[in-house]
Amino acid sequence: MYCSNCGTKVEQDSKFCEKCGSSMTNLGESNGDTLAISNEKKALINIKLSHFPLAIYFKFCNPQILVDDKLVDKGWGSHKIDIKPGKHNIKVYFKYLFMSQCGYSSIDIDIKSDETLKLKYTMPAIIVMKGKLKKVK
Repeated sequence: MYCSNCGTKVEQDSKFCEKCGSSMTNLGESNGDTLAISNEKKALINIKLSHFPLAIYFKFCNPQILVDDKLVDKGWGSHKIDIKPGKHNIKVYFKYLFMSQCGYSSIDIDIKSDETLKLKYTMPAIIVMKGKLKKVK
């Protein structure tokens, strides 16, 4: 079955979409695949990932965004993530050579229904240092 909100394929017995967190309700069969609709309110996270402008080598690293330890997106730049309202943990890091979590940073958030939360992640110029993930207005 597929989530009607984001189009991600979800398992037949799933109650929520793993990508966007939407609640799943079966509608019936179509071309052998069950359709699903979202019947739950959502919130939105706008997150911008950036690095030191002269650190060109970061362009070749692909940062990962995790929400509650589930990978939701990759890459530098701006990302919009639909999420269920409530408490969540957001993590950002990237892999570089033999290091599995360079620039690691995390933040705990409590987001309300229909709220848009803006976050900004900045990677420092030195790879072994921690990145900064913070709320912005």
